[in-house]
Amino acid sequence: MRPENIRAVSIRIKRYVCFFMQYYLYEKPRGLDFTMRDTKLYQKSGGVYHGYSKTSEKHLRDIFARLSYEDARLLDVGCGKGVVLKEALKFPFQKVAGIEIQQELVQTAKRNIA
Repeated sequence: MRPENIRAVSIRIKRYVCFFMQYYLYEKPRGLDFTMRDTKLYQKSGGVYHGYSKTSEKHLRDIFARLSYEDARLLDVGCGKGVVLKEALKFPFQKVAGIEIQQELVQTAKRNIA
């Protein structure tokens, strides 16, 4: 196996270990579900739709901290499990809303926000 392939595999393994730890040690005990990747929609759609993959909270906070909030509203298209919405609610947006095509993710997002 080439060194660049070994590096790519090790990065992927590290990412899944982090997802696993965050889900089972932080989210699941609190009744949340943000991290685990859901590829059902990808499979159901024959590869047309990507499926769910989480954006990191740190990355979202960095983005939101740089915005101007005068009359700011946020619409998260493809909101998935609601991690963007959850973080956005910590900032002074006038309104925060999300749209999602996969009904299972909508139900998960509602639970996560509640």
